[in-house]
Amino acid sequence: MEILHLFEEHRRLLEFLFDAKAPRLSAASDEILAAARGLCSSDVLLVRVALDIWSAAGQAHMNEVIDADPETYDVILAAMAILAA
Repeated sequence: MEILHLFEEHRRLLEFLFDAKAPRLSAASDEILAAARGLCSSDVLLVRVALDIWSAAGQAHMNEVIDADPETYDVILAAMAILAA
């Protein structure tokens, strides 16, 4: 699947976010957000955007996406393009 290829470099985030056996989150959104506090800021933003896409629970703001480092910004835009296709 194209989305998995996009996040290959962020595989640990996929494993952090999603259940390995079913298409669902690995935990409740608030638990994932709490656990994400220990990640670097760009990974926290990716987690929040993913939660927003999945369940509108990440509370990521557009200004955070725009101000993200170039790699994180590119990953977010590429994911949105894949989802929109």
